[in-house]
Amino acid sequence: MPAARGFVELVVAGSDDDVAALVDALRELVGRLGLSLRAVRADAPPWSSGTVPISRDERARVFIDNRIADRIEITAAAVTDGTPSPLVVRRVPRAESPAIVVEQVAHAVHSTLESLLSGGAPPPEPSAPAPVVEPPIVAAEPAPQAETPPPRPARRRSGFGMDATAFASGRGMASSTGPVIGGGGAVNLTAWRGPWRPSLWLGGSYNAAFGTLDPGIVSLATSATSIRAIPSVELLDGSLLQVDFGAGGGVDIFHTVPGSPGLAVELGPTKNVGDPVLTAQVVARFRVTSAARIFVGVDVDGDLGSHRYTSRDLAGNSSAVLEPWLVRPSAMLGLCVPLVGVAACAGPE
Repeated sequence: MPAARGFVELVVAGSDDDVAALVDALRELVGRLGLSLRAVRADAPPWSSGTVPISRDERARVFIDNRIADRIEITAAAVTDGTPSPLVVRRVPRAESPAIVVEQVAHAVHSTLESLLSGGAPPPEPSAPAPVVEPPIVAAEPAPQAETPPPRPARRRSGFGMDATAFASGRGMASSTGPVIGGGGAVNLTAWRGPWRPSLWLGGSYNAAFGTLDPGIVSLATSATSIRAIPSVELLDGSLLQVDFGAGGGVDIFHTVPGSPGLAVELGPTKNVGDPVLTAQVVARFRVTSAARIFVGVDVDGDLGSHRYTSRDLAGNSSAVLEPWLVRPSAMLGLCVPLVGVAACAGPE
């Protein structure tokens, strides 16, 4: 035991939690030697450069390296009259319990300092516990079993992806017509597979021509082509079901051909008119195979520039032939297949 009081300079290479645990365990043990403890966290001891002056109250210095996978390495030296003794290296094997390792390191430091400060040789390093050898157990050999296939690697959830969708559709157009049948296709671009999985739907569809008739004078055959760009986010991402919600816009192009049921009336020319629309979309994808999903979608379009198609009699009175709804719902049913990367149709494994 040293006769004069002083302190031990402790340097720990490790995390803040490592420093805190070792300081708590060492403070009392160092106090038994009549010394106080000064601890810092650093990757290397400051005295290794040889330029740090030695305090007159420094009695020992200890460096604990907690960064080695299979052990903790302790380097210690006593300081007498401002001169450090030769370094002593101790190694403590890691155990399953971190708390046990901390206690083992603390006692190794205490015993080493106690020997160095008393002028004796440090105790030998603790050896790893010898493994327990159990007697062999004779058992009946089990019947051979079929080999278990290795687990499939987890699908990456990042990176660009693209899938394609083909669908049939039904749309509500106007009070004077029933559901208008059509079909189309789309590609869905996915930038990354993180939270919400943002994507961009680029689609187009064609709605078959439908006829309307004013009070027996003029008929109108109309077909509509729809083009949409809809950013969307993922609301549900399951192995069997995915649900996305999106909001975007596009244009509805109406192709109208006026006609007359055998009457001599003056008809206007064929017209192509584009109406800008805003669209809200909800789509669901039901898994069929690992590379295909059934696609179900619902769109609600708001027409920002709706046109009214009218006819005018000889007296100058006008009547509506076609007046599209300002809000037009539609439904889609189709098949979605992945094209590139981890697309929405592939889903999680």
